[in-house]
Amino acid sequence: MSGVSGNFAGLGHLIIKLEKVCQGDAFKSAGRAIAASIQDELHAGFDGGFGPDGSAWAPLRFGGGSPLKSLGDRATAKLIGSNTVRATVAFKWAGVHQRGATIRPLTEGVSSNWHGRNGKLKHDPGRATKRGGVLVFSAGGGKVFTTRVVIPARPMLPADGSMPGRWINPAQEAARRIVLAWFN
Repeated sequence: MSGVSGNFAGLGHLIIKLEKVCQGDAFKSAGRAIAASIQDELHAGFDGGFGPDGSAWAPLRFGGGSPLKSLGDRATAKLIGSNTVRATVAFKWAGVHQRGATIRPLTEGVSSNWHGRNGKLKHDPGRATKRGGVLVFSAGGGKVFTTRVVIPARPMLPADGSMPGRWINPAQEAARRIVLAWFN
């Protein structure tokens, strides 16, 4: 005759813990830990001047220093719902830096130009033409005159929305710590 033997009381406790995990408490805690891990990785990228894949951002042409370093505090990652982490960079020109851009002076008849003082913008369609099609700005302690400015792509977030390889291990470790704590 065969029978089943074992620690059924321990199995009962394990089943209760698994039910709690499945009800979402541990799942949400793990999600928040993953979000915090991703936010740490975002901040490390801003502090170190590199993108999510680990590649270094193009250096600043004028003035030296690490590009976008002062914007790291605007990078956040939050748990949305029960199984999605959303990473964002709350900066008006983040998309320009994410993808890169070329800025050229505006010319009359093609587009319009906005300029202003004290935060008040005024529309002047001929302003770029009046300057002779030259961009003028301050950088590195002096004035710069040029016909175009190229802002290189400095990706802050993964372009395709996937989790970069270098973010996976810290996120998995954060989730593992939370789940293991539920079973101890």
